Amino acid sequence: MRQMLNPKEIESLPPGTYGDGNNLYLVVKGSGSRAYMLRYSWNGRPQKMGLGSIRDVSLSEARDAAIDANRLIAKGINPREARDEKRYAEGAVLFGNFAEELRLKKEAGFKHPAHKAKWKRTVSVHSKPLHKKRIDMIDTNDVLAVLEPIWLATPVAARDVRQHLETIFSAANAAGHRGAENPATWKGKLEHLLPKSKRKGKVRGPHPSLAYEELPAFMAELAAIDTVGARMLETCILTIARTNEIINMRWPDINMDKATWIVPRELMKMDRDHVPLSHPVMTFLRSAFEARYGDYVFPGRARGEPMSNMTMLELLKEMQRTDITVHGFRATFRTWADEEMNFSNQAVEFCLAHVPGDEAEKAYRRRSMFGKRQQIMETWAAFATKPPTKVLNLDGKRAA
Repeated sequence: MRQMLNPKEIESLPPGTYGDGNNLYLVVKGSGSRAYMLRYSWNGRPQKMGLGSIRDVSLSEARDAAIDANRLIAKGINPREARDEKRYAEGAVLFGNFAEELRLKKEAGFKHPAHKAKWKRTVSVHSKPLHKKRIDMIDTNDVLAVLEPIWLATPVAARDVRQHLETIFSAANAAGHRGAENPATWKGKLEHLLPKSKRKGKVRGPHPSLAYEELPAFMAELAAIDTVGARMLETCILTIARTNEIINMRWPDINMDKATWIVPRELMKMDRDHVPLSHPVMTFLRSAFEARYGDYVFPGRARGEPMSNMTMLELLKEMQRTDITVHGFRATFRTWADEEMNFSNQAVEFCLAHVPGDEAEKAYRRRSMFGKRQQIMETWAAFATKPPTKVLNLDGKRAA
């Protein structure tokens, strides 16, 4: 006897796939989302067609939809194609078209390319599965299909994508294209359906860092790697910049004559003025400037977008240095300055974009410490790029 779903038990079933007959299944995911799915064969290939989540479709409605779909199959009509043709009828507003139009409108108000790039990735890459769907027929289950693959893998990016989607659906509602509630709302909706982010609420300890005595040997090893990622990490170390600042480093923000870099305030945790660039950094920038394309110093694969924020971390993994982090080099610099140098604490903190004191002190230091910071960065670069006391053998291992 064919097993049927029990309407009273649907909400309590553990993760899995449950059949109801007539090619109808209930799919329960680990996140808690529950949706009806039609599974059938077409031209010898397995096909799937979503029928909606249990919040939007009752079991009886799903059963009726499955019966209708099976009738179409018997007539030689693919039910999914028939549904799509109906949805994409003339006059229907598709998510892809609406989201792209909204992105272009919002882009005019963004001050920095980083924000433009984030929105472009959301619309063009992450939400691609929604492009051909009518925006008024997208439900929470469709949004979960976009978010679940990235929610734990890249939590920061995933949260940006969810916020962008919520904005898109809110705009669609305001434009009269949706009458239903927002399927990307966090409070009271997605917060109950997505697993808790591993980073959210976690107390972050010190970033694993490299002992400053080992830095010259590490930099020598890094210099032998002929990739853009290696040059990015070198620049990051020598400028003591944060990852987000480095990946968004742009040629228009660099004064090649004065050897300075203005980091836009959108990328900063504080408002910092010109960053002095040491001789080794300028040597690289001058050579890279000749072969540049686009505004980004470290361009990504997609034209007009920066390098991935994972590039330097992946490079450390390739170098078998999972014991340290990119951000940890800032701690390396801080320890070196404390133990080996006699620089003022205020100047060192400013190099790290940490400015102590009240507003009057901060304003004064912004205007008066450029020369000291320039000296510190040159000394740091000279130390980092000096010949290491421990050389590398041909097999890549450090000699005693």
